[in-house]
Amino acid sequence: MFYSTGKKEGFRIQSFDLHASLGFLFVNTAFQAKQNLTALFQKAGFDTTIDQFVVMGALMGKEGIAQKQIAQICCKNESNLTRILKGMEGKGLIFRQKGRDARSRSVCLSDTGQTLYFALAPIAESYMTQILGELSVEEKAVLAKLIMHIREKLI
Repeated sequence: MFYSTGKKEGFRIQSFDLHASLGFLFVNTAFQAKQNLTALFQKAGFDTTIDQFVVMGALMGKEGIAQKQIAQICCKNESNLTRILKGMEGKGLIFRQKGRDARSRSVCLSDTGQTLYFALAPIAESYMTQILGELSVEEKAVLAKLIMHIREKLI
């Protein structure tokens, strides 16, 4: 139950049980998963954030895409993405090339970035298997469908 009612000094009050709310559970679970996967990357000797890993995944197999498109794919605002890309560029994981018109530039994954992505992907996959391993194929499909439905409402 998310709400409870009571009386305080003659007023009827409602209290919100934050820790039982679905919003809190979503945010807290995502945060914990992000922290755990970052720790696994570090334990394996990689100094890479989850945000950088997600951007590498968005760039894999592409000849280069606009920063605005990366922001949409990765669900990042442009200022956060700019910060992430600067860090990746400093590590040699990405490079920028001139786009289709003179004003635009595309972001491309470097060979170093591609190699790193291929090293990190099995760690991420193993972690997700560990988390979701006890769910049946049907339960995973339902969970994915529910999350996508909620995500569509947010966009």
